Amino acid sequence: MYQPGDCFAIQEQVALDPFGQVLSTIPQMSQSGCDGRCMVVIHTSTSEVYERLWCVFEIGKASLDGVPIKAACSYAYIVAQ
Repeated sequence: MYQPGDCFAIQEQVALDPFGQVLSTIPQMSQSGCDGRCMVVIHTSTSEVYERLWCVFEIGKASLDGVPIKAACSYAYIVAQ
């Protein structure tokens, strides 16, 4: 993943498929539940998940690969809504 000071362009980072490599290590999972292995999208009051490019990419990749996706949020996020 990109870190400040890296010399990789976004296309080069995507081509490395870091999140896809992580997903490929997880056995096929049931859509009915996590069984302890799933993606948890954490919503906070300090950053909007869907405005962060990598978050959107990772959520989409997990969805296409059949990984169950769950949501969690902070109390501050709930109050702010």
